[in-house]
Amino acid sequence: MATTQTGNFTANLVKVGVDSLGGVVQDTVIARVKRRNGANDPVTRFNPFADAVISNPYPAYRELLAGPPVRYNPRLGIWIVPRFTDVRAGLRDHTKLSSAQSQSRFRVELPMMITKDPPDHTRLRGLVSRAFTPRALAMWEAVIEQHTDLLLDRMIAMEAPDGVHDLAQLLPTRLIASMFDIPEADHAKFRSWSEALIEGSFVEVGRRPFGVVQRMVRATFAMRRY
Repeated sequence: MATTQTGNFTANLVKVGVDSLGGVVQDTVIARVKRRNGANDPVTRFNPFADAVISNPYPAYRELLAGPPVRYNPRLGIWIVPRFTDVRAGLRDHTKLSSAQSQSRFRVELPMMITKDPPDHTRLRGLVSRAFTPRALAMWEAVIEQHTDLLLDRMIAMEAPDGVHDLAQLLPTRLIASMFDIPEADHAKFRSWSEALIEGSFVEVGRRPFGVVQRMVRATFAMRRY
């Protein structure tokens, strides 16, 4: 049974990679040719993955908000909807903006709640939401405070603490690890896997170094085994 499950997981992971590559080709190469041959959709060079934008996104945000309500970046193959009211309307209209092909850069169907539309998403969300009611969260309050105090004590003892690196990045993974009853000794390992998955999921495809892909795949299998 274990061998079959591992084989199925590997096959699914390979399928994700193949489907992701197919989505990239469909969104970038094919769409770029179509637009070069006469399409006139409003285009932009806005790149949310660019270092300059990550460092200071607000000039680019102001430019987007002053333009059309929808823009297309042919190099990345992504559509950009900058205004809050349009984003909210789109999130509520599953017939026009579906979650069925993931919520990251890659267009691929995954067996996850966040890649489902109603009614499947509604059913799964109903099950998960029980763990996030005010009463359920109140039971975790002491644990949250304990982890927060520990991290703050460490920061106070540091010569040059960083609020993002030493608190904001560490606290969520520590809490999730606690919810999964992962021993304290394994928290660092769990965090490194999580960071590798995040690093590989939200970067520009064309600039994705081979080492990032390797770390992401290793972390995926390591977390699965664990």
